[in-house]
Amino acid sequence: MKKTLVPYDGSVFSVHALSWAIEHRSAPEDEIHLVYVEQEPQAWQTHGMEAQAVEAQLRLHAKEVLAPGREILAQQKIPHISHEMIGDPPRKIVELAIKLGCTQIVMGTHGHGAFLDLMLGSVATRVLHLAQIPVTLIK
Repeated sequence: MKKTLVPYDGSVFSVHALSWAIEHRSAPEDEIHLVYVEQEPQAWQTHGMEAQAVEAQLRLHAKEVLAPGREILAQQKIPHISHEMIGDPPRKIVELAIKLGCTQIVMGTHGHGAFLDLMLGSVATRVLHLAQIPVTLIK
């Protein structure tokens, strides 16, 4: 059984990546793991809020973001698990892939171009550099 990790943020790019992962499963029992990683907020964004309340709000938002992707998979009766995480997205994506024993990561790319990615960095570019398993980028 293969496990594919699909970072999902609700964008059209992540929907395309999920569709690609579904179409390229090699066996009905292959699992798809969806993950949404919420960047840890800066202190000024959560001034006066308790840490537990901040985390609960971030996880609730993550569940809402993942809901359409889970629905797509459920409608097609595809084995799947969703994960909500908080932290540095590229690092958390790769750490989760290792922890789960995934055979590949399939993710959308916003297609800004090499120059902008070089200047700003991108989640996809950083995942490519950090991952020790195949990464497929879908545009």
